[in-house]
Amino acid sequence: MEYSNVSYIFGAVGILTGFASFICSLYQKFKRKKLQSFSRSQAWYLYKKATRLLATIRSADELYHKNEKSTLEPEIVKKLAKSEAFGIEILDETIRHIQLFDPNVKREEIKQLEDKNSSEENNPSNCYQSLPQTAF
Repeated sequence: MEYSNVSYIFGAVGILTGFASFICSLYQKFKRKKLQSFSRSQAWYLYKKATRLLATIRSADELYHKNEKSTLEPEIVKKLAKSEAFGIEILDETIRHIQLFDPNVKREEIKQLEDKNSSEENNPSNCYQSLPQTAF
């Protein structure tokens, strides 16, 4: 008789533990989806900012070369070139994050965005509106 009571207690504890584990897994799944959505949104936001930064740097470089043809300062040209290189590096990293957090996006789609947006590069305030609106 003693063993049957103990087995009922172990059975009840096992069921309660299983139920608690199930509730915990549902909660974790909800939190994971929320975190993935946030990460995807942040990746697209950083992509937007990186492309805008790169467009602004290239615009400043072009404007400087156009206005200062006779007296180009080598130090300023170096700084602009470094800034552009860092901008490209940041853009590449944000593309990596997009591919990591948004598996539906392929490299070709990002290339199409870059091609479309490069034509609008001279107007940084108006460019990069073709990014997915749902990502923000």
